[in-house]
Amino acid sequence: MLRPYRFGLAAIIGSALSVCSAWAAAEDSAGPQLEEIVVTAEKVENTAQKTAISITAISGEDIDKQGRNDINDVLKDVPGVTLTNAAGGQANINIRGISSGALPNTDADPAASLNVDGSYASSLTGGASAISFFDVSRVEVLRGPQGTLYGRNAEAGAVNILTNNPTHQYDAGGSLEFGNYALVRGSGFVNIPLGDAWALRGAFTNINRRGYYTSGGDDAVASAGRVKLRYDNGQPVTFLVGAEYVKQGGTIGVGGMGGGVPAWGLGNYAGDPWDDVTKDGGLTGDVPGSSQDNYSLKLWSQLDWETGIGTFTVLPAQTHAYNSSISYAVPMGGTAGTYAPSPADGFANQTSVEARLVAPSTATLKYVVGAFYSKADSSATSSTFGLNTTTVDQKSKAVFGQATYSFTDTFRLIAGVRDTWDSKGFTATASPLSGLSGPASGDASWSRIDWKAGIESDLSANSLLYATLATGYRPGAINAGSSATVAGPTGPVANTALFTKPEELTSLEVGSKNQFLDNRVRVNGDVYYYDYKNRQYTNFNTNAPAGVPCPNGQLPLQFGPDSVCLTELNAAKVRMIGAEFETQWLFTSADTVGLTGAYLDAKADAPQDTILANGTTVDINGDTMPNSPKLQINGNYQHAFGLAGGRLTPRVDVRYTSKQYLGAFDYLQPGAAGLVYVVEAHTQYDLSLGFNSSDDKWNLNGYVKNVGNKAVKDGTDGNYTQVAAPRTFGVVLSLKM
Repeated sequence: MLRPYRFGLAAIIGSALSVCSAWAAAEDSAGPQLEEIVVTAEKVENTAQKTAISITAISGEDIDKQGRNDINDVLKDVPGVTLTNAAGGQANINIRGISSGALPNTDADPAASLNVDGSYASSLTGGASAISFFDVSRVEVLRGPQGTLYGRNAEAGAVNILTNNPTHQYDAGGSLEFGNYALVRGSGFVNIPLGDAWALRGAFTNINRRGYYTSGGDDAVASAGRVKLRYDNGQPVTFLVGAEYVKQGGTIGVGGMGGGVPAWGLGNYAGDPWDDVTKDGGLTGDVPGSSQDNYSLKLWSQLDWETGIGTFTVLPAQTHAYNSSISYAVPMGGTAGTYAPSPADGFANQTSVEARLVAPSTATLKYVVGAFYSKADSSATSSTFGLNTTTVDQKSKAVFGQATYSFTDTFRLIAGVRDTWDSKGFTATASPLSGLSGPASGDASWSRIDWKAGIESDLSANSLLYATLATGYRPGAINAGSSATVAGPTGPVANTALFTKPEELTSLEVGSKNQFLDNRVRVNGDVYYYDYKNRQYTNFNTNAPAGVPCPNGQLPLQFGPDSVCLTELNAAKVRMIGAEFETQWLFTSADTVGLTGAYLDAKADAPQDTILANGTTVDINGDTMPNSPKLQINGNYQHAFGLAGGRLTPRVDVRYTSKQYLGAFDYLQPGAAGLVYVVEAHTQYDLSLGFNSSDDKWNLNGYVKNVGNKAVKDGTDGNYTQVAAPRTFGVVLSLKM
């Protein structure tokens, strides 16, 4: 099975290298070059090409010009990355098939570490769904476990979002975007020097867009503002303080009830895939619209002090979030088609601090050593499954270090280690309708040592070869709806399944980064093997025996004729083999072509029974993991025409994704029930046409995304399905002083 893909990938990379070598011998080195993006993926500044990990860097300028204003849009071209959405609009980042396999309300941590301006963004305070992309410097996507430098929840990788810092030069600018679905988005910034040492930067954004669903669901109504103050007088000490406020309104993510379209609507039903109003062929009428009112405030600072032994950095951050929403659902035990309001309210807080010391850039032994602390807590009240309140708190502490030693000018050894201590606690109280046998509470703690070892070799000034062996981990998740006790031989006993096991990952990766023809051709590639244990996932059984406790001790929830168990489980072992490549060619000063690809084979690798949604039990050994498309290919081409006063640049993007599965393993169900969880292979196209003024002071860009209006599922629970964005088009005008 692997041989055709391996051969194809080898042929592509080999052909590119051969052609590049011929060009290098024949071409003059003068001319334009590909842009080099400086990243801080390993806590130190370096170009992406000189960083010995699989990384994709996206510039803020490209994000703004192409009208990419949410995380799904920003990351859609990154090889090895897919995004899925849960009911309520929670975005899950899946890297190399490792994803947040458990439900959001289980306090399951994300698989990829999300960091904004250097500080970790907890899923309790909104995570990826709460990010606003405005005045962004760059986005870095790190693929593969980053256990030593990023710690918990970075087993899949990390996504770093860096916003622009104040500078000592006056600057201002903004953009205005209009599009279909009544889209209006505006953003702007101003940078003001305050004497010789201080500088102030302020930025804002506001977006208003009608929903993609018939009910108005999956809309975008948000505003945000950010202020940064920086001190830098050219001396060893610099200081920055920042504040960001985000407000989200509109509907709850997707669908009239926050759920999406009927799952069968994407199977045998020939209607509009984005129609979430017509239920059961129109028999049950309309679902009332949902609404949300969410706020978050983040405060952070950063102190950098250059000393003789390196740069000492302290980065504290604090986030406060409040969420309020109303959705509509059939009440527990209610009549089908009769919907009642289901209000939910909650708050969350997060405090984190990281302190680290980074060796001087000229040192033979380059090192990063530090310590990390994070505390987050939340409280949420909901009436969806009977009135219930869940309070969660989690803490994480770690010490870490990573060093790179240069044996020669071209050969280096890498070694790193991180010791982490995690703890979680929860208290859940609920009405009898929730199925709980009584108030539940629990505490758990885990300790983990992650490590990394590797080599780097400069084959030439523009060619890097690296190999790494690394680990990652994710702490256990709170088991949704867990009861305090379960039935024992002589009566109730304490429930020992309140938490899942922590996940563990060991990765072997070999990669190469190359530039040719005076940096006009870039060819990067990697291959990897994962040994992945205890993958967390949600088991969703809609045919549980009524009145018989679920594995987590909760009595089944009754939805009309369905008796439902929601239980968090672990897959014993998963084996993953993959490869990725990224190429870019600036073959004239006006023409650029790019091609990226990812291959992934991810299968359960040990016997283990699981219960499907239809109540049947199957052994998943040898079955493909969800969110793991075997093949992804992304290509783009653009040509810049010189016109009086500027450049006119048409661009085309093409994305192919092979078949993949959603949810857990319910795609194994026979017939239509299993097809609900299948995302068929699909190809999507984007087009854009941009005009840049000769002095780059203004830019006008028109775009059409998903030209073919392809309906692609990106989340389902078997009853309601989320669908990615339909065809959208718009125009963006950007101005700079």
